[in-house]
Amino acid sequence: MQSIPVTVKRSIEIAGLFVLATIISKAQLIIIPLFLAFFVSVALLPAYRFFYSKNIPKAIAIVLALLMFISVIIVLVSFSWWHVRQVVEDFPQIEQNLKLHFLSVSAWINEKMNFSVEEQ
Repeated sequence: MQSIPVTVKRSIEIAGLFVLATIISKAQLIIIPLFLAFFVSVALLPAYRFFYSKNIPKAIAIVLALLMFISVIIVLVSFSWWHVRQVVEDFPQIEQNLKLHFLSVSAWINEKMNFSVEEQ
């Protein structure tokens, strides 16, 4: 039996990679939630094992681990929301400070390098 030439093998491999990439891109709606669920379950496993080792029934241990996870997510989201809201409220002051800094940098460039504002 004759072996397949290397160029044909590489062409088949490239075509296979293209097909695999196409399948993955089309299946993102399924793959991403599965990976997310896998990593969340791996992250919650120590909490479940802790509750289960304290003689808490499996179902209640799972619910407690999920409640703990949901509460951490809620705290992180509310903390982030609070900080984003502060930045948005301070945006006019930030904009004014940036304009002042740009003007001072422009004046410094004009003074040190003799470039006018129009040339900058």
